[in-house]
Amino acid sequence: VLTGAEDDPADPGLAQPGADLPANTVEELEGLEDLSFDDSASDTADEGFLVSEDEDALEESYNAALSVYSVDDVTRNLLTPLLVALGERWQSGTGSVAEEHFFGFYLRNKLGARFHHRARGHTGPRLLAACLPGEQHENGLLLLALALHERGYRLVLLGANMPIEEIPAAARQAGCDAIILSGSLEPDPALLALRLPRVVA
Repeated sequence: VLTGAEDDPADPGLAQPGADLPANTVEELEGLEDLSFDDSASDTADEGFLVSEDEDALEESYNAALSVYSVDDVTRNLLTPLLVALGERWQSGTGSVAEEHFFGFYLRNKLGARFHHRARGHTGPRLLAACLPGEQHENGLLLLALALHERGYRLVLLGANMPIEEIPAAARQAGCDAIILSGSLEPDPALLALRLPRVVA
């Protein structure tokens, strides 16, 4: 869900932190709905990490991959396919809660560290990003935040399970140009019908 933080459109000039960025901020953000990580790589993802919960083996493969490929390539072709494989195992009933928590915690630490140590000094639009109420999984939000950062945007992350009523004030206080809300499950209909419209009122 993308909402403008102000009633007036953002100054198109703000959306040009780099020469390759489009002038219209909203169009750029909506275009990220098509942002894809190489799903075909999930076919070759080593699910043994998920089954054995072997952090040493996972860390060894992660570091070996980083010695050859960029961190973005490793995220796209190793971590993200493993996350896809985890979801498929959960849906098929062959996975476990322990498995999900093991890899989810590992990935959260890796993505969080990348975001914490990201380069500063971007001058693009400032975006507030948070998970919907009841949403405890932050990895999708972090992946999006890192992709947006690479495109020159500035991010204010509020994390998981954010009370939606507090978001407008937080966006105004931080001087944000837009709000992004993340959720992995279908939101409560009351959230969409009653509470969400108040965010953009």
